[in-house]
Amino acid sequence: QQQQQQQRRESKQGAVDKAKFVLWALAIGASVSLRLWCSVRLTSGVSMEPLTASCHVAARTMLLSGLCLLPFSSLRALPRHSGPWLAGFCTLPAASFITSARLAGLGLSQMALKFSTLISALALDLGTGQLTDRMLRRRVFGVFTVLAGVALGIFFGGTGISCLGAGGTPIVLMCVVGTLATGAGYVLQARLSAVNRTSQQPEALTTLAPCPPEEAEATSALVCQLVSAMGQIALIALLSSTAGAASISSAILNFPVRTSDWHLWLFEGAQGAFYLRSMQLLPSKIGYGATFTFSLVGQLLTAFGLDIVIGGVPSLARVSGVALVVAGAVVSASRPKESVQRNNQHKRVVA
Repeated sequence: QQQQQQQRRESKQGAVDKAKFVLWALAIGASVSLRLWCSVRLTSGVSMEPLTASCHVAARTMLLSGLCLLPFSSLRALPRHSGPWLAGFCTLPAASFITSARLAGLGLSQMALKFSTLISALALDLGTGQLTDRMLRRRVFGVFTVLAGVALGIFFGGTGISCLGAGGTPIVLMCVVGTLATGAGYVLQARLSAVNRTSQQPEALTTLAPCPPEEAEATSALVCQLVSAMGQIALIALLSSTAGAASISSAILNFPVRTSDWHLWLFEGAQGAFYLRSMQLLPSKIGYGATFTFSLVGQLLTAFGLDIVIGGVPSLARVSGVALVVAGAVVSASRPKESVQRNNQHKRVVA
């Protein structure tokens, strides 16, 4: 009887812990959509080309996120491997994603982003040869379900893209390409970090000097943010020189930072640190599939709610599109029971 009571307590505690982790993942997704909304607010009303303004906001928020991570980092924890340094360059298209959100809305942009991340992850997994036929069919079905939801939102959801007219076609194409590139960049960023963590030998030193794992992870996140910020600054210099700016240095610094927007800057900086550290910690608790799936749900629902607040009640097609995207993401993240059982048996054998 005592063993049964102990099992009940452990089961109850496990359910409580799992609920906390799910809420944590939902909060991650919600913070992503809120940060994108803040970025749109920061670029609005600025007399500057939209893509250049988005690069300015992206660079400054990444530097602020690095500042939030600085107290938890150190020189001795600088990574010896190339993962965090290369991962920073994967977020270069992030500025075009902000522009896309301004034109198409937060919800639709997030839906297109999810399609890009799913198809990019599928392409990388196909290269490894680890997908069984059933897993491949499930992933492909999930990707096409997401694509159907995105198409439904674009063509029947009443977005603002149709208001641009024929002259807005290049802007639409830029938004589409930028969003797809951003999604692929997020997948490559995660894979680069994962490859470097798993490819190291257990005895190998991954930092300049021995240090606690939390310090090493925070420093890696700081390096990623700083490299990303430098990449955005390089894009600002390139766009300014193309536009015929008199001075590159003045073009980099010439962005109107309004004092009334201080809370938006503060949130964006804190969110970047929160997102990176959460993605380093949470997958070890509930797995990458559950983390990304619940994060997506929070991301889409928050973006959908913000679009309602900003633009009013959405159409039935828009609601159906969001439902299809969420369903497709859940199908893609789930695994067949046979695969789970096979992995559990393998773990028992190894143990």
